Amino acid sequence: MEQFQLSKGSLKKLVNESNLNLALDEKDNQIIIAGQDLEISFSKVSGALSSYIINGYELIKSPLMPDFWRAPTDNDFGNNMPERCKVWKEAVTKAELKKISKTQISDKEVFIESEIALPSIQGLLHVDYRIFGNGQIDVAYTFNASADSLPEIPRIGMVMQLDKQIDNLQFYGRGPWENYIDRKSASFVGVYQSKVADQYFAYGRPQENGHKTDVRWISLQNQTGMGLKIVAIDQPLEFNALHVATSQLDPGLKKQLRTPLDVKEADFVELHIDHKMMGLGGDDSWGSKPHQPYLMYANQEYKYAFTIVPTY
Repeated sequence: MEQFQLSKGSLKKLVNESNLNLALDEKDNQIIIAGQDLEISFSKVSGALSSYIINGYELIKSPLMPDFWRAPTDNDFGNNMPERCKVWKEAVTKAELKKISKTQISDKEVFIESEIALPSIQGLLHVDYRIFGNGQIDVAYTFNASADSLPEIPRIGMVMQLDKQIDNLQFYGRGPWENYIDRKSASFVGVYQSKVADQYFAYGRPQENGHKTDVRWISLQNQTGMGLKIVAIDQPLEFNALHVATSQLDPGLKKQLRTPLDVKEADFVELHIDHKMMGLGGDDSWGSKPHQPYLMYANQEYKYAFTIVPTY
């Protein structure tokens, strides 16, 4: 069985035609945007989208943050990736918010601009948000780093945690099983749906799993239809959605004797919205890296964008 692309489509930004008004305010360390049955907050400490309330229901359990790390695979341990690339794991923990600004573009639109320094890698990250009266948020991400001799980047993306009940997943991309940029030819593009719990594969030793590539959109909803839809702009996304945090799957710098019994289902959905994740490799599991086309390095600019749309 094969799948052929008949024409090259384009991923365009959703046109927002909302006529609902927004009010802009500040309180403590938060920038607050309020509308009809809507309240969205950004942290003035981290710059992150920290709260997203629709009809009184808080969707977010932990903020939308930049992320450069994946739980190491057996192949990663074989080529010493956890030790060699640990600077990327630590990059966000040492982040410094340099700027966050707010602009009321109109009664129906607010613009938030953030600039985050990543001193350990001499990196600079711009994340801008355009918020509309119906709760739609257009997110634009630009990143570069220039420290000398940086190793390959395991992942370029953003991560947040959602309420656990938002566990009905549907996506348009490669599936139904996990796939990666160098392991995707057997995963066809289509619309797939499952429970978030079914995205996890209990490998004998817990590690990265459940990733999807060439994704046009992702929808996560609870039983009443409340949730979020993530829509790619200009280029496809990659994602993971699990009831397990990356930190639970990551044993640290050295491979540990662990089993699936060591992984406990969390009280959230961890959603990674990625630009790219490096390949899995696998020529051997005792030293070989993924091939060069499937690796990402610093000293160049990485940009991607997506839209968050509330569903209810």
